[in-house]
Amino acid sequence: MLTDTQVARLSPLIRRIGTKRGVGPRQRLIIALVADGYSPLELSRWTVRDLMDAPLHPEYAASRDHVISLLPDADGLAFRYPNGSPTRLADYYRTIRDAMIRGTGTPGGLDELRAYVTLDPT
Repeated sequence: MLTDTQVARLSPLIRRIGTKRGVGPRQRLIIALVADGYSPLELSRWTVRDLMDAPLHPEYAASRDHVISLLPDADGLAFRYPNGSPTRLADYYRTIRDAMIRGTGTPGGLDELRAYVTLDPT
């Protein structure tokens, strides 16, 4: 589970992603889980039960609850589009890249996101 310090580092990246209507809870959750060490491939295979059982920092519990409330069954995939189709693997990576660009001004991937979150800001 992410520490309070890591959540604080991650916050600017997550706050600034999303649609014109605001930050998407699905993207917020994906970024937090990837920063916590889960791979996009792993997340693409998660069921709703896996998501319910994942140890999350309290900061992301509301996002998880919202995502779960939109899903019809506990055995289905946890990350889906509103039309029910599964989130494509490329979209996990795009979410990571977009968060890095919007939060830091530079493109980055999985390794850069994790390195950014674990940096000591002092």
